Amino acid sequence: MGRVANRQNQALEINTVLLAGVWLSICSSTHKGSSCSSITPATHFAVQVSCAVFCYTSPMNWAARRRFIILPVIVVLIAGGIYSYVQIRQANQPAIINPTTQATSTIQTPNPKPTEPPPLNTENPPQPAPVTQCVPPFVFPPAPNGGMTYVNWHFNTPDIHALQFHVKIENNPGTKSDLFLQLYDGSIDGSGQYFGLQTTGLVLFSRFGTASPEDASVPSGSTLALDGNPNNGEGSTYISVRRNFGSLPSGTYSVRMTRDTYDGTGDWFKYYVTFPNASEQYIGAIRFPRATTSVPASFHDDGGTWTEFWDNNSTTLFPVPLWHVRTSIIANGGSAPRTATSNYSAMPNSDVYLETDGSVSHVFGGCTQRIHPPGLLK
Repeated sequence: MGRVANRQNQALEINTVLLAGVWLSICSSTHKGSSCSSITPATHFAVQVSCAVFCYTSPMNWAARRRFIILPVIVVLIAGGIYSYVQIRQANQPAIINPTTQATSTIQTPNPKPTEPPPLNTENPPQPAPVTQCVPPFVFPPAPNGGMTYVNWHFNTPDIHALQFHVKIENNPGTKSDLFLQLYDGSIDGSGQYFGLQTTGLVLFSRFGTASPEDASVPSGSTLALDGNPNNGEGSTYISVRRNFGSLPSGTYSVRMTRDTYDGTGDWFKYYVTFPNASEQYIGAIRFPRATTSVPASFHDDGGTWTEFWDNNSTTLFPVPLWHVRTSIIANGGSAPRTATSNYSAMPNSDVYLETDGSVSHVFGGCTQRIHPPGLLK
């Protein structure tokens, strides 16, 4: 009877070891059951060791222990230890969340595909990298260098009395970016002028060589700026009609300048701007004297469109914000320019090129690579 009982005890102990090992292996592999969800691989390993100690201290002779318990337990311990080590390593792996299923999976590759940059026509793109991060291949000039890109338009028309621009702003660098898109820098019968849009939200039309408020007409909502000091930052006395719209969002704009009436002293030129999805706004008018009394004043041919980051007109060269604008122009209600010629300042991070629809793109700032050389756009 004692030998039979001893064998029954041996069988019970062996079954206990094997069942514990099987149960722990299932819990380790699934780790999802309600009875095992809170048990870590390290706890599994501890339970296996406890089981081994219990079996080792059971009332069996040494030969039976070695044959029926010790060798199986060693195998179970080794297998359980290896499996527990693997589970611990996997538990320490970083995880990613599938946005569609919200399921967590282990990252399998050390170098996941980088996020694609947003397109240029987003409303609020990220701020561009400073130019100090764009060296090489860029070599930046010393300050001042506020100008960036230039395009001159040639119409071969003797009397340019109206200009209309379509401007597509592809990205909005923000109201603190201090960028200026000047649309047509060319004299009217010898009097210097320019007009354009600034990223601060300001639109303006200026005449140089006068500081008389009598030479400007300012409607409600607009303001008049003037400076009688010929040694100011503009290099001349000037008057300017302006309106601040608060910002310059992405989208398509229409800007037109047209000759209006003659009052015996000069011809009045009116300035209009249409923001995206908005009605046309009359900004103001400036009077220009005629070079020949009997001939109406007109725009000089070969006037230019240029871009500027005016923060760089001083003694320090700052990083230029990224900006992409497209411009197209017609004169006198329907005449397209015969040719257009591009040029660049000493600032290297800019590019000018002709689009397939006939408009001209100016891309500058950030780490813009120059792909197109200066010259005739075609």
